[in-house]
Amino acid sequence: MTKAINTKITFSAPLEFKENLKTLKEEYNLKSISALLQEALKTYAKQKEIEKWEKAAQIMAEEYETNKELKEWSEFTENVYEY
Repeated sequence: MTKAINTKITFSAPLEFKENLKTLKEEYNLKSISALLQEALKTYAKQKEIEKWEKAAQIMAEEYETNKELKEWSEFTENVYEY
C-alpha cells in the first residue's frame, strides 16, 4: 500500500473558527486539527457526491414522466417471460 503524501495548506479564517476547531478536536478526541479537517472534507465531498446523484435521479425521473417514448419503455410488459 502506498503512503499518502501530505502537504501543508494555509488559509485565513476568523479567530472564532480556530477556537471552534480546537473545541471539536478535543470533543471528538482527535489527535489534531488537521485530522478533524481531513475528516470534515471527506464527509463534505461524500455529501456533495450524494447530492449530485440525487439531482441526476430527479432529472431522470422528470424525464421519464415527460418523455413519452421513455415512459412507454418503462411500462413495457409484452413478451416478458418468467423463468
